[in-house]
Amino acid sequence: MHEIEAFSLHPELIGISLPDAPVAADLAAQARLSELLAGLNPDWHLMAPFIKFDAAQYSRHRFFTSAQWEALVICWLPGQGTVAHDHGQSWGISSPIFGTLTETNYRIHGEEAPLEPLVTSHMVPGAVSIETADTVHVVVNASPLPAVSIHLYSPPLRRHNAYDIFTGASWPVAPQVSR
Repeated sequence: MHEIEAFSLHPELIGISLPDAPVAADLAAQARLSELLAGLNPDWHLMAPFIKFDAAQYSRHRFFTSAQWEALVICWLPGQGTVAHDHGQSWGISSPIFGTLTETNYRIHGEEAPLEPLVTSHMVPGAVSIETADTVHVVVNASPLPAVSIHLYSPPLRRHNAYDIFTGASWPVAPQVSR
């Protein structure tokens, strides 16, 4: 896997640069990064090595990491999706760059209560999802075509929780990144 060593992404890769320092998950930072992601114009020749599908499950490919940031390409075949999950101590934003994803956000009511669905959104290229410390969601490719999305996390996502939507039970997860 190729990981960029500098603290900012090469602009030609996805057409944006990240701040050199960590950014608090405040509204101004979210708005700034949302604007950046909404304007993505990836160079498909440079992105090609990170776009790899797996028939068994969606696949995560890290193309940048620093102490402050992590950038991933996630590849989804039709029907593939996540379990309900949060983002641990990280916050992030994501956007499809190809295809359509469906995101359902949930509210937690404790370990012995089902998760409450709040809103379901259909995300197309240009749409941006903001993932805060309170976000618990499921993302799935419910379309008949493959999808590819970009995800930025600060700090890098190292541990988070998965949830059973029917019982509310949770367990810790270390995200797997494909090579």
